[in-house]
Parts: sequence; structure tokens; C-alpha cells
Amino acid sequence: MGTESPRALEPLVRALPRRRRALIIGATTLIFAAVVIMLSFRWVLDRGAVRAAAERRLSATLGQAVTIGDISVDVLPVPALVGSDVRVGRPEETPSFYVPRVRLVPRVRSLFSQPVVIDAMILHGLVVSVLHDRNGDWHFPAVAPAPGASGQGDIVIERVQLDGGRVRVLERRADGLREASSIDEVAADVVVDGGGLRLSEITGRIADAAIAGEAIVDREAARLNFEMAVVQDGDLPALLALAGIDRPAFLHVPKPAAVSLSVRIERASSRLSGAGSLRAPAVAVEPLSLTLFEAPFKMEGPRLTFAPTSFALYGGGHRGTITVDVSQTPARWTLESRVTDLDVGDFLTALTGSEQPIDGTAATSGALRGRVGEPLERTVQGRTHVTVTNGVISRFP
Repeated sequence: MGTESPRALEPLVRALPRRRRALIIGATTLIFAAVVIMLSFRWVLDRGAVRAAAERRLSATLGQAVTIGDISVDVLPVPALVGSDVRVGRPEETPSFYVPRVRLVPRVRSLFSQPVVIDAMILHGLVVSVLHDRNGDWHFPAVAPAPGASGQGDIVIERVQLDGGRVRVLERRADGLREASSIDEVAADVVVDGGGLRLSEITGRIADAAIAGEAIVDREAARLNFEMAVVQDGDLPALLALAGIDRPAFLHVPKPAAVSLSVRIERASSRLSGAGSLRAPAVAVEPLSLTLFEAPFKMEGPRLTFAPTSFALYGGGHRGTITVDVSQTPARWTLESRVTDLDVGDFLTALTGSEQPIDGTAATSGALRGRVGEPLERTVQGRTHVTVTNGVISRFP
């Protein structure tokens, strides 16, 4: 079946009203251009060059053998080649990669010359499964990126991007694997740089909290740096689960908090370490209310330490150290703290849920411990020393 150019069709529409004539000529031009582009795509596809170039580039980027089962033509919304049935390494294993679709967007004018230039190879829906085992060790897919040319022969691939990606954190428990948390809607530019894989300008979300940052994966470690400017109370379970911690039932953030985090997972030891900071205008540790909460924190294997932890508490100020140990089930927490200028009456009223017949200003110091996931008043143990000044006991019989 042949095709006619828009110029050859002009006599057929010359008698039509001007507006309708313009619409018909425009539509015919678009159809003609689409047919030309599709025929050009078919010509490229018949040679199999795009498939081979994409497989080479992805294999070099991910450090594992990549095969693309089928490539089809997609004209709208922009001309592209779509690869499906993409296999990366051994997808049946965990941890693993999974790529449902690869989209290759060519520079259209290059289809009529050499080399053919692919402006962007977009990995749609890339899923990376990371395993956190019962020993607290972390395992992620074997990635050994190899610097590779952007193209070979007649095909040049300018850049690789992620769109709609996902990082799944799986936990191995007695009853098998389960997904503990995830980072969703991940988008980034992917570059093989100095023997490593660099993801720059990462965007995504943990629950509903938006993240922004970058990541580097090489033969020694995986490193992730990101910030979350707004963390709501509903985001806490997914955020804490990334570190292997269940959200304590007594912990809430009534107002949005902010988190910055740098994480490193060593390949040789499978151990996680990192540092960051947490800032929140208000934190509820039921039944108590804390304000102006601020704490740098460090992660070393199964231990998460917040130090120094400072916040305001019923007229007083707190400074101390909070440690969470996830190597036990359930996880354990410990607190070493000192509070000065505490309003005793307000504190005891909040703690007991009823007004107390005592007032004054207190200084306290102590060491407490408990289990994550249990009500605070049922699990807390330890010692504390309280000094009250200007104390008043009222309401005697």
C-alpha cells in the first residue's frame, strides 16, 4: 500500500472552507509524518541494532547480563521504541532487579543518517529488591558497573534514566520473606562513573513523604544520601522499617518533621552504617508531649543512636541519649537523660492523666529501658533521681 504526500492531496480539498481545509491538511501532514517515522523505526528494528545497543548499555550499567525479548514501535506521545520482557541477571533470586519496560527515545532526524542517536533510554518501573535478614545484615543485587561507550557502530545512546522505579526492602522471617517497606516513584539520571553507578537528582517518596538526593553503588559499598523536608505521622512506619525498626505504638509526630540521612552498606560485611538528623516541632511519646525535638543520629549495624537528644518538656529542657537495638525481637530501647527546670505539676498531670496535688521545679536524671512496640507505662524499667525545689503539696484532708 503506497502513501501520498500532503501536496498531492491539495486538489481534493481546495474547494472546502478554509478552516476545514487547514484541519485536513494538518491532519494529513501528521499522518504522513507518523507513517514516515514508523517506517524508519521498522528499518532500524529490522537490523536489530537498537536491541543489541540497549542490551550492551544496560549490561554495562547494571553489571549483570541484560536481554530484551521484544521491541515495538510507539508513536505517541513522542516517537519511541519500547522494549519488553526484559531480563536482568537471575530475576528468580533475591535480592534482584526487575525491569518491566524500557523506552528508547530517538533523535528523529538521526533516523535518516548515521549514527542513529537515542536521546534517552528510560527504565520504566525498575524494581530493586533489597534483603534485610534476621542477623541484621543487608543484601542487595550484585552490581559491578563497567564503563562502556555510549554507543557502538551505528547506535549512540546519550543517557539512561529511571522513571517510576521502586526499592523494596524485604525481611526474612521464620515464615518466609515479607516486604517491610519501600521507596516508591523513584526517578533519577543514571551514570557509570569511575567504576560505580551514580544516580543523581533522585526523587521519590517513602509512604507520602517526598525524598530528594543521590546514590552511588560500586564494588565496595552502596551509599545513599537524601533529605525529607516533610515527614507526617503516617510516614513513620515506612521510614522506620527501612532501618528494620517497627514503629513504637506510643510514638507520634503531631506536626511535620524533617529528616536528613546518609547511609552506607558495605558489600564485604553486609553491614549498614549511617548518620543523619531529625528535627520536629512536636513529638508525642504517649502520654507525654515533647516540643522542639532535635537529634543527630548514627546507625551502626543493628543499633540506632540519637545523641545528643534535646527537646523541651513541660517548662524544662532535656538532653541525653536514646539507643534502639533491633538485634533482639522485639527491639529494645534505652534512654539516658537529664532534665532541668521541669514543672512537676504539669509533668505528673500529663503522666497520670489527672491533676496532681504537687507543684514545684524539678531536675531529674536517670537511665530507662523498654521494648519497642509495647505501651510505655507497661515496659519501662530503670532508675531515676528527682530533686524538687520550691515544692508544694496541697489538698490535705
